[in-house]
Amino acid sequence: MRKQLTICCAFALAACSSAPSESDIEELMQRTFASCQNVMLKDVKKTNGYEDDGHYTVEFSYSLKVKNPKQLRNKKEQLIKEIEQKNQASSSLSEISQIASDMEHELQKLEWAGYPKMIEFDRRYPHLSADEKANLLSAAQAEYARNPPAELLQKRQELKAKKDALEAQRTSFPRLEIVGNIGSVVENFYQAGCSQTARRFMRPLVSAPREAANAENDQTRWFDEYDIDMTAKIPMRKTEAGWRALSN
Repeated sequence: MRKQLTICCAFALAACSSAPSESDIEELMQRTFASCQNVMLKDVKKTNGYEDDGHYTVEFSYSLKVKNPKQLRNKKEQLIKEIEQKNQASSSLSEISQIASDMEHELQKLEWAGYPKMIEFDRRYPHLSADEKANLLSAAQAEYARNPPAELLQKRQELKAKKDALEAQRTSFPRLEIVGNIGSVVENFYQAGCSQTARRFMRPLVSAPREAANAENDQTRWFDEYDIDMTAKIPMRKTEAGWRALSN
Protein backbone atom coordinates (compact mmCIF):
# COMPACT_ATOMS: atom_id res chain seq x y z
CA MET A 1 0.00 0.00 0.00
CA ARG A 2 1.52 3.33 -1.05
CA LYS A 3 0.33 6.74 -0.11
CA GLN A 4 1.62 10.20 -0.91
CA LEU A 5 1.53 12.29 2.24
CA THR A 6 3.06 15.60 3.24
CA ILE A 7 4.37 16.57 6.63
CA CYS A 8 5.09 20.21 7.36
CA CYS A 9 7.43 20.66 10.31
CA ALA A 10 7.47 24.14 11.82
CA PHE A 11 10.81 25.55 12.86
CA ALA A 12 11.95 29.06 13.74
CA LEU A 13 13.64 31.19 11.10
CA ALA A 14 17.30 32.13 10.82
CA ALA A 15 19.66 33.35 8.14
CA CYS A 16 21.72 31.02 5.95
CA SER A 17 23.65 30.90 2.70
CA SER A 18 24.18 28.40 -0.17
CA ALA A 19 21.94 25.33 -0.30
CA PRO A 20 21.86 21.99 1.49
CA SER A 21 22.44 18.93 -0.66
CA GLU A 22 20.52 15.68 -0.67
CA SER A 23 23.23 14.13 1.49
CA ASP A 24 22.83 16.97 4.01
CA ILE A 25 19.11 16.23 4.25
CA GLU A 26 19.72 12.50 4.61
CA GLU A 27 22.31 13.09 7.32
CA LEU A 28 19.83 15.27 9.21
CA MET A 29 17.07 12.71 8.89
CA GLN A 30 19.31 9.80 9.85
CA ARG A 31 20.25 11.63 13.05
CA THR A 32 16.56 12.28 13.69
CA PHE A 33 15.70 8.58 13.43
CA ALA A 34 18.88 7.20 15.02
CA SER A 35 17.20 6.38 18.34
CA CYS A 36 14.18 4.62 16.83
CA GLN A 37 14.12 0.96 17.80
CA ASN A 38 11.75 -0.51 15.22
CA VAL A 39 11.82 1.71 12.13
CA MET A 40 14.55 3.00 9.85
CA LEU A 41 14.78 5.72 7.23
CA LYS A 42 15.25 5.03 3.53
CA ASP A 43 15.03 6.62 0.08
CA VAL A 44 15.61 10.26 1.05
CA LYS A 45 15.45 12.40 -2.09
CA LYS A 46 15.59 16.16 -2.38
CA THR A 47 12.76 17.41 -4.58
CA ASN A 48 13.04 21.18 -4.27
CA GLY A 49 14.69 23.96 -2.31
CA TYR A 50 14.47 27.73 -2.08
CA GLU A 51 15.58 30.67 -0.02
CA ASP A 52 12.78 32.03 2.07
CA ASP A 53 12.98 35.08 4.28
CA GLY A 54 16.58 34.57 5.37
CA HIS A 55 16.66 30.77 5.61
CA TYR A 56 16.69 27.91 3.16
CA THR A 57 13.69 25.58 2.89
CA VAL A 58 14.22 22.12 1.47
CA GLU A 59 11.50 19.85 0.18
CA PHE A 60 12.18 16.13 0.04
CA SER A 61 10.61 12.70 -0.09
CA TYR A 62 11.43 9.72 2.10
CA SER A 63 10.02 6.47 3.36
CA LEU A 64 10.24 4.44 6.55
CA LYS A 65 10.73 0.71 6.90
CA VAL A 66 10.20 -1.69 9.79
CA LYS A 67 13.59 -3.02 10.84
CA ASN A 68 12.32 -6.48 11.68
CA PRO A 69 9.04 -7.36 9.90
CA LYS A 70 8.90 -10.59 11.89
CA GLN A 71 7.96 -8.50 14.95
CA LEU A 72 4.84 -7.29 13.14
CA ARG A 73 3.99 -10.83 12.03
CA ASN A 74 4.35 -12.05 15.61
CA LYS A 75 2.00 -9.35 16.87
CA LYS A 76 -0.49 -10.20 14.14
CA GLU A 77 -0.42 -13.87 15.18
CA GLN A 78 -0.87 -12.82 18.81
CA LEU A 79 -3.87 -10.67 17.84
CA ILE A 80 -5.50 -13.58 15.98
CA LYS A 81 -4.92 -15.82 18.98
CA GLU A 82 -6.38 -13.25 21.37
CA ILE A 83 -9.47 -12.80 19.19
CA GLU A 84 -10.04 -16.57 19.28
CA GLN A 85 -9.53 -16.63 23.06
CA LYS A 86 -11.98 -13.79 23.52
CA ASN A 87 -14.61 -15.43 21.32
CA GLN A 88 -14.24 -18.78 23.07
CA ALA A 89 -14.39 -17.21 26.52
CA SER A 90 -17.40 -15.07 25.58
CA SER A 91 -19.21 -18.10 24.19
CA SER A 92 -18.49 -20.12 27.32
CA LEU A 93 -19.58 -17.29 29.60
CA SER A 94 -22.76 -16.82 27.62
CA GLU A 95 -23.57 -20.52 27.82
CA ILE A 96 -23.01 -20.75 31.58
CA SER A 97 -24.91 -17.51 32.14
CA GLN A 98 -27.91 -18.83 30.20
CA ILE A 99 -27.88 -22.11 32.15
CA ALA A 100 -27.77 -20.18 35.44
CA SER A 101 -30.61 -17.94 34.29
CA ASP A 102 -32.77 -20.94 33.33
CA MET A 103 -32.02 -22.61 36.67
CA GLU A 104 -32.92 -19.48 38.58
CA HIS A 105 -36.23 -19.25 36.77
CA GLU A 106 -36.93 -22.92 37.51
CA LEU A 107 -35.97 -22.38 41.16
CA GLN A 108 -38.37 -19.45 41.48
CA LYS A 109 -41.21 -21.56 40.08
CA LEU A 110 -40.36 -24.39 42.46
CA GLU A 111 -40.21 -22.05 45.46
CA TRP A 112 -43.54 -20.49 44.57
CA ALA A 113 -45.18 -23.85 43.97
CA GLY A 114 -44.42 -25.01 47.54
CA TYR A 115 -44.77 -21.66 49.26
CA PRO A 116 -47.80 -21.54 51.64
CA LYS A 117 -50.60 -19.37 50.23
CA MET A 118 -53.76 -17.92 51.74
CA ILE A 119 -55.98 -19.63 49.18
CA GLU A 120 -54.94 -22.98 50.62
CA PHE A 121 -55.87 -21.94 54.15
CA ASP A 122 -59.20 -20.53 52.96
CA ARG A 123 -60.02 -23.90 51.46
CA ARG A 124 -58.62 -25.94 54.34
CA TYR A 125 -59.99 -23.88 57.24
CA PRO A 126 -63.24 -22.25 56.10
CA HIS A 127 -64.51 -22.04 59.68
CA LEU A 128 -61.59 -19.90 60.94
CA SER A 129 -61.57 -16.15 61.00
CA ALA A 130 -59.36 -14.14 58.66
CA ASP A 131 -57.00 -13.27 61.50
CA GLU A 132 -56.67 -16.89 62.57
CA LYS A 133 -55.93 -18.00 59.03
CA ALA A 134 -53.41 -15.17 58.65
CA ASN A 135 -51.59 -16.34 61.78
CA LEU A 136 -51.53 -19.92 60.52
CA LEU A 137 -50.26 -18.76 57.12
CA SER A 138 -47.49 -16.68 58.69
CA ALA A 139 -46.36 -19.63 60.80
CA ALA A 140 -46.40 -21.97 57.79
CA GLN A 141 -44.37 -19.53 55.69
CA ALA A 142 -41.79 -19.15 58.47
CA GLU A 143 -41.48 -22.93 58.74
CA TYR A 144 -41.11 -23.20 54.98
CA ALA A 145 -38.26 -20.69 55.09
CA ARG A 146 -36.53 -22.53 57.96
CA ASN A 147 -36.95 -26.01 56.52
CA PRO A 148 -37.41 -25.86 52.77
CA PRO A 149 -38.10 -29.10 50.85
CA ALA A 150 -35.10 -31.27 49.95
CA GLU A 151 -35.74 -30.76 46.23
CA LEU A 152 -35.65 -27.00 46.71
CA LEU A 153 -32.40 -27.18 48.69
CA GLN A 154 -30.80 -29.27 45.96
CA LYS A 155 -31.86 -26.80 43.27
CA ARG A 156 -30.43 -23.92 45.29
CA GLN A 157 -27.11 -25.73 45.62
CA GLU A 158 -27.00 -26.47 41.90
CA LEU A 159 -27.73 -22.84 41.08
CA LYS A 160 -25.02 -21.63 43.47
CA ALA A 161 -22.52 -24.01 41.85
CA LYS A 162 -23.36 -22.62 38.41
CA LYS A 163 -23.02 -19.03 39.61
CA ASP A 164 -19.69 -19.86 41.25
CA ALA A 165 -18.51 -21.43 38.00
CA LEU A 166 -19.61 -18.33 36.09
CA GLU A 167 -17.70 -16.05 38.44
CA ALA A 168 -14.62 -18.29 38.26
CA GLN A 169 -14.82 -18.15 34.47
CA ARG A 170 -14.98 -14.36 34.55
CA THR A 171 -11.99 -14.01 36.88
CA SER A 172 -9.96 -16.46 34.80
CA PHE A 173 -10.70 -14.61 31.56
CA PRO A 174 -7.42 -14.56 29.58
CA ARG A 175 -5.41 -11.35 29.80
CA LEU A 176 -5.52 -9.73 26.38
CA GLU A 177 -2.64 -7.40 25.59
CA ILE A 178 -3.70 -6.32 22.11
CA VAL A 179 -7.48 -6.78 21.71
CA GLY A 180 -9.20 -3.61 22.84
CA ASN A 181 -5.92 -1.68 22.73
CA ILE A 182 -4.74 -2.17 19.15
CA GLY A 183 -4.20 1.49 18.26
CA SER A 184 -1.93 2.12 21.22
CA VAL A 185 0.00 -1.12 20.66
CA VAL A 186 0.71 -0.24 17.03
CA GLU A 187 1.63 3.35 17.81
CA ASN A 188 3.94 2.31 20.63
CA PHE A 189 5.61 -0.24 18.36
CA TYR A 190 6.41 2.25 15.61
CA GLN A 191 7.38 5.07 17.97
CA ALA A 192 9.51 3.02 20.37
CA GLY A 193 12.68 4.93 21.16
CA CYS A 194 11.91 7.75 18.71
CA SER A 195 12.29 11.41 19.57
CA GLN A 196 9.33 13.77 19.36
CA THR A 197 10.77 15.18 16.13
CA ALA A 198 10.98 11.72 14.57
CA ARG A 199 7.41 11.00 15.62
CA ARG A 200 6.20 14.03 13.70
CA PHE A 201 7.79 12.64 10.55
CA MET A 202 6.21 9.21 10.99
CA ARG A 203 2.56 10.06 11.61
CA PRO A 204 1.41 8.62 8.25
CA LEU A 205 3.12 5.33 9.13
CA VAL A 206 0.94 5.12 12.22
CA SER A 207 -2.29 6.25 10.54
CA ALA A 208 -2.04 3.92 7.52
CA PRO A 209 -2.77 0.70 9.48
CA ARG A 210 -5.77 2.32 11.13
CA GLU A 211 -7.21 3.38 7.77
CA ALA A 212 -6.71 -0.08 6.27
CA ALA A 213 -8.26 -1.87 9.26
CA ASN A 214 -11.27 0.43 9.30
CA ALA A 215 -11.78 0.31 5.54
CA GLU A 216 -11.80 -3.50 5.42
CA ASN A 217 -13.23 -4.10 8.90
CA ASP A 218 -10.27 -6.38 9.56
CA GLN A 219 -8.32 -5.74 12.75
CA THR A 220 -5.40 -7.90 11.62
CA ARG A 221 -4.55 -5.25 8.99
CA TRP A 222 -3.13 -3.15 11.82
CA PHE A 223 -0.06 -5.38 11.71
CA ASP A 224 0.58 -5.52 7.97
CA GLU A 225 3.73 -3.84 6.69
CA TYR A 226 3.03 -0.69 4.71
CA ASP A 227 5.27 0.96 2.12
CA ILE A 228 4.37 4.64 2.36
CA ASP A 229 5.92 7.47 0.37
CA MET A 230 6.07 10.66 2.39
CA THR A 231 7.18 14.20 1.72
CA ALA A 232 8.26 16.99 4.03
CA LYS A 233 9.80 20.42 4.01
CA ILE A 234 12.23 21.82 6.54
CA PRO A 235 13.80 25.26 7.02
CA MET A 236 17.57 24.84 7.44
CA ARG A 237 20.61 26.93 8.19
CA LYS A 238 24.33 26.48 7.69
CA THR A 239 26.45 26.07 10.84
CA GLU A 240 30.07 25.24 11.52
CA ALA A 241 28.93 21.64 11.98
CA GLY A 242 27.07 21.65 8.66
CA TRP A 243 23.47 22.12 7.70
CA ARG A 244 21.01 21.93 10.56
CA ALA A 245 17.24 22.24 10.83
CA LEU A 246 16.05 25.40 12.49
CA SER A 247 14.83 24.75 16.00
CA ASN A 248 12.10 26.56 17.96
